[in-house]
Amino acid sequence: MAAPDLSTLSIAELRVLAGELARAIAAKRGPNAGENHPMTRLNKTDIVSSLSVDLNIPQRDIHAVVDTLPAAISDAAANGDAVQLRGFGTFAPRTRKARLARNPAMGAEVTVAEKTVLTFKAAPAKAGV
Repeated sequence: MAAPDLSTLSIAELRVLAGELARAIAAKRGPNAGENHPMTRLNKTDIVSSLSVDLNIPQRDIHAVVDTLPAAISDAAANGDAVQLRGFGTFAPRTRKARLARNPAMGAEVTVAEKTVLTFKAAPAKAGV
C-alpha cells in the first residue's frame, strides 16, 4: 500500500490516523504513565513500528506518513491555521509581541522583533488512560 498524501486525505481519514497515532503513543507509555513513573522515551521508529503492527501496513508506508505529518502541521501554521489531533492535542501559531530584552554578555538593551511561534496544547487526559 502506498503512503497517502496527507493533503488528499479527508477529515475523517486524518482523524482515524491521528487516533491510531494517539493510541500507539499511549500503548508505548504503558498503563501507569503520568502516575509518578518515569515516562518511556518514544521515538519515530517506535511510532512507525506500533502503527505498522496495529494497522497491518508496511513500515515504509507508515514512515512516509509520519514524516509528512510535521510538514503538514508547519504548513498549516504558516497559513495561520491551527491543527487539532483529537485525543492528542492542538498545534497553533501564536504571535509574540516585540519587546525589549537585555544582552546577558554586555548588559545592553536589545529590541526583539515580533515573531510567530508554534505552540502545542495537550488534549485533556482521559479517565483510565
